[in-house]
Amino acid sequence: MTYNIHHGRGADNAIDLQRVADVINRADVDLVALQEVDVRTRRSGGVDQLADLARLTNMHGRFGKGRDFEGGDYGQAILSRRPIASLEVHALPPANDADRRVALDARIPGDASHPDVRFVSTHLHHVSEDFRVAQAKRLVEILGDDATVIIAGDFNAIPGSPAMNLLLGRYADTIADTALTYPASQPVKKIDWMLLATGSRWRVVSSRVIDEQIASDHRPVVVELVREAALP
Repeated sequence: MTYNIHHGRGADNAIDLQRVADVINRADVDLVALQEVDVRTRRSGGVDQLADLARLTNMHGRFGKGRDFEGGDYGQAILSRRPIASLEVHALPPANDADRRVALDARIPGDASHPDVRFVSTHLHHVSEDFRVAQAKRLVEILGDDATVIIAGDFNAIPGSPAMNLLLGRYADTIADTALTYPASQPVKKIDWMLLATGSRWRVVSSRVIDEQIASDHRPVVVELVREAALP
């Protein structure tokens, strides 16, 4: 799943992390890329939102800070059913932007029934197309030709935009262009994405946008993937 949770603030202007957790729990997913997460900010009542969501979903969680905000931290997070072995937070350009953007690069080891996963979550700039293109170029540099990677997040970019044209030259989409996610009440844009590396052994089983209009200002995207066996 990828889900911009709008720091838990819903359509009714109430901050309610239980609603967000209920969306995740009903979807019964193994991995979640979360954007717009607050950790101990004033606007969110000093709550560590990742810690609360990890507890409410019974998942492992790691946070990646984008910037300081209202006495706390603002950024992204990843939830996982299995332990997260490592998390690297990559700064995205431009370095002097006050609204600093990052990419979270998580490694989740496999077990008897799951493969190893490299799960990358990001949130590209919401205003500047030039920034988004620069950030997309940096993502390609970071990820290289790693065929195991899954990239998820709020890219703030629609199909056919320069940033998406750049990314889709290297990575494959998992969900149709008709999968509209924003605004949640009556979506008219596809800006939330999940991509696979070209040549990936991941295969898409199904993909959908959840019809959730209250918990956030975005609708979440859920993609079911299976890993094909390696060729001998």
